[in-house]
Amino acid sequence: MKVTVCFIADYKRDRTHPTESCVKFRVDHSNRGIELMRLSRIQTRVPLVLAAVVMAAMFSMPALSQTADESIVGEYSWRQIGPANMSGRVSDVAVPKGGEASTIYVAASAGGLWKTINNGTTWEQVFKGGKTGAVGDIAIAPSDPEVIYVGMGEPHSRNSISWGDGVWRSRDGGGSWDHMGLENTYHIGRIVVDPRDPDVLYVAALGNLWDRNMGDRGLFKSTNGGRRWQKLIGFDDGTGFYDVILDPTDPDIVWATSWERERKPWILLSGGGPNNGIWKSTDGGSNWTRVEGGGLPPSDQNGKISIDIFPDDPSIMFVRIESFASDPDAPEPEEQTGEPARFMRRQSPPSMSGTYQSTDGGRTWERFDRRNGRPFYYNQLRVDPHDPNRVYLVEGSLYKADVKEALKWVGDYDTAGQGGFGGGGGDGEEEDRGVKDITGGHHVDFHAMWIDPTNTDHLVVGSDGGISISWDQGATWNFCDNLCLAQFYAVGYDMAEPYNVYGGLQDNGTWGGPHMALRGRGILNEDWKNYHSGDGFHAQIDPFDPDLILYAESQGGNLSRVNITTGERAGISPRAPRPEGEALSGREQMMAMMGMGGSGDNVVSSVEPGTTFRFNWSAPIILSPHNPHTIYYGGQYLFRSVDRGDSWTIISPDLTTADEEKYTATNRGDFATGAENYCNIITIGESPMVPGLIWVGTDDGRVHLTRDGGVHWTDVTGRFPGVPPTTWVSRVRPSGFEEGRAYVTFDGHRYGDNTTYVYRTDDFGETFVRLSEGLPEDDPAYVVTEDPHNVNLVYLGTESGVYVSLDRGTSWTSFSNNLPVTPVHDLVVHPRDRDVIIGTHGLGAWVMDDVAGLESLTPEVMEKDFELLEISPITLWNMAQAQEFPGDKPFEGENPSNSLRINYWVGEEVDSVQITLESITGETVREIEGPGDRGLNMVEVAAGSSFGMGFRRMDPDAPRVIPLVAGSYKVTVTYGETTAVSIIELKPDPRRD
Repeated sequence: MKVTVCFIADYKRDRTHPTESCVKFRVDHSNRGIELMRLSRIQTRVPLVLAAVVMAAMFSMPALSQTADESIVGEYSWRQIGPANMSGRVSDVAVPKGGEASTIYVAASAGGLWKTINNGTTWEQVFKGGKTGAVGDIAIAPSDPEVIYVGMGEPHSRNSISWGDGVWRSRDGGGSWDHMGLENTYHIGRIVVDPRDPDVLYVAALGNLWDRNMGDRGLFKSTNGGRRWQKLIGFDDGTGFYDVILDPTDPDIVWATSWERERKPWILLSGGGPNNGIWKSTDGGSNWTRVEGGGLPPSDQNGKISIDIFPDDPSIMFVRIESFASDPDAPEPEEQTGEPARFMRRQSPPSMSGTYQSTDGGRTWERFDRRNGRPFYYNQLRVDPHDPNRVYLVEGSLYKADVKEALKWVGDYDTAGQGGFGGGGGDGEEEDRGVKDITGGHHVDFHAMWIDPTNTDHLVVGSDGGISISWDQGATWNFCDNLCLAQFYAVGYDMAEPYNVYGGLQDNGTWGGPHMALRGRGILNEDWKNYHSGDGFHAQIDPFDPDLILYAESQGGNLSRVNITTGERAGISPRAPRPEGEALSGREQMMAMMGMGGSGDNVVSSVEPGTTFRFNWSAPIILSPHNPHTIYYGGQYLFRSVDRGDSWTIISPDLTTADEEKYTATNRGDFATGAENYCNIITIGESPMVPGLIWVGTDDGRVHLTRDGGVHWTDVTGRFPGVPPTTWVSRVRPSGFEEGRAYVTFDGHRYGDNTTYVYRTDDFGETFVRLSEGLPEDDPAYVVTEDPHNVNLVYLGTESGVYVSLDRGTSWTSFSNNLPVTPVHDLVVHPRDRDVIIGTHGLGAWVMDDVAGLESLTPEVMEKDFELLEISPITLWNMAQAQEFPGDKPFEGENPSNSLRINYWVGEEVDSVQITLESITGETVREIEGPGDRGLNMVEVAAGSSFGMGFRRMDPDAPRVIPLVAGSYKVTVTYGETTAVSIIELKPDPRRD
């Protein structure tokens, strides 16, 4: 570490006015990669004293006795920056019966409950979640549209889904909420409310996805609005209930479907148990009969089943069934002559999966469509409320079926669109065969659908890409690109001014956009750009390259290098030599054409031809903090490239458990998606202080350290007190202040363990201390990050939000503040701008601006009665104005305030603190009475008119201020008899150079 202290007589750009002396220091943590340049405040004391204080805070290791609380962190606020271009995953949609169809409720998979009262022009988050933000289902009482129930925990069995805490109820249209129990159901598939009484409801609960022995599974009923519950039917073998529906003419007739399912990190098991099937009760749930035969597949060979009833005639019913039973009418595979399976899908013999119709109340059934793509994830169906011949199939694509026409083709096994041997479709002739793909321009992967009973041309659908509305049965769609539900796996940043944020999103590729927009309006969808397809994960930017070289990936280890300036891309995934004479597969050829996957010279020559490299669904990428041309990438080995991915070497043995039984396991219920890839490196961290000091964590619980660039490795796996073996290592972050220090988090929810595991070592992994004070016991930790400017300041992202520590993790306090409940999968601190950036897996990217005040809180400062803290300089950007009148629908990410933030510490409370801002000529330009509350106080001084006005009418009550000009200013803060002074800079727009 180097500290340079200099005295500058004048640092105003035009150099015409002398200023008071100041201290300028540079911290260089042994080639940390980015020099941290900051102008510090000065007080009326001698500048050398200040310099000594600054250096002491950086180098000394005082006793840590101060903990964060609301008085310290409560003034900070998060702002959402987007993106909304792709929205995000939706679990359910609901519209009040008999009301205005312009009111729509949307269940976000990890972002709470949203409501529009103007058909999607604007949205309001009306429920922010309980323990988590995952809403699985919505039920509006037919007899009272103000009564709304939500079931928490989405039911779609994806590897990245969040769980819930039971049932919540609102009696005022979403204005307020009460928790109504069933807290241990984890995932709720469906809630239905008796149309005669809003207090009578049924709940289909699935229990814990990851542990068949955890959670309340079954079908539950309440007759008093959820105050008490009765379990109507359930089993002890991991079988829960997914769907439930009431007979529209006799609500005491109840239909429900049971589903046995379980995930592990390496496998998905869906269906096949003895208690799967369709169940019927004729007495409000007191007695049940399983519906068997009559053309249905055998129940014990079924998986996920959804059900719908034609409202005008309940004898007409429909079910979509995942089945493993062989289709007795199918020809032998060698006789099949239809289209081959779709790209990336394996071929399999036809089963009895598909969609069935009954016209006699469920006694007999006839299949009219064989397709059933990825039922563990989709598998809905909806019948037109007034036309039983029109049925919508809700899965990867959205289909509209003409039942009578489809029946003519279901026996034609050469019809690829019917699911054939490959389970695929898409030969372009579905419409002629009774089934039409109406996905259109909407994102694929559908989960929810509502059909307007007053106008059945009007549809609302929800998918992995948000909400779309159609007024012509799906011929055209209006996409609601103003609902930010983006699900980040990871985030990164560049060093542009203003800087940009990048990240990978669930099923929505890799995107980048500005943290602020240089216009009167906020950050718009047009500001965000897509750079990589597939599911997006880690995104890293070369901090020094003027072309902004981006490293991005999609699932299964498909790593690319993208030149953002030119658009050039190259697939740089490390690959083994190909066996002699083996040609590229069709998949490899397609990936190469897209600039993804491995090609060219990126062959690892040290392994045998045909060696298989394993990569996690979200394989980690990091750029070395010492040289960004050096990249580390994790499979079962740690790969290193010193030429930006053009060539690779392996610098470790297999660092996983290498449990072949697990990494070769076969799913039941779906083809291998890549989400089950197991025994892989999942997190990498190279010390910012020492090149070659690298930590690695794996998805099967192992942690290793090398201190010599991979020549020797130390296994420290067994040194974490309280962590069960093989628990997923969610993050490892080396310290930027102490060589032997690192922070490690574990995430056990994939084993049914929601314990919060956070650890620190100060001795290169010889020992680890658990950091748990102030944290909940059941909030899995996803990311831990040490602040780059304060050795004691540490941030934590969990399933429910953000926490902060001022004593190196010894104690924690919530730092979520205004952030809704949502999973925080990644967290980074911009080293120049001192902003905290988080990637949520449900509500997009958020920024907390300028934590310089928090970074200044050393233990010594917090023992004082008063201290003026560091004030970050601001840039006076020239904001563009456009004459545009876009209405109220466009999404706008929030810009930072156009204000100077003055931070000061108050140890002994006073009535107020006086603040004066003077120009370099001594003219007073601002006088402010600041708060004197105990703790960290922040006062924002307006530098000019607020951002975000554009051509909108200005608030007539808004205060008018004279805009400040670029230059140097003196801040004087008076606390009682104590006066502190700081020289600050308002920088001009750098584009003027």
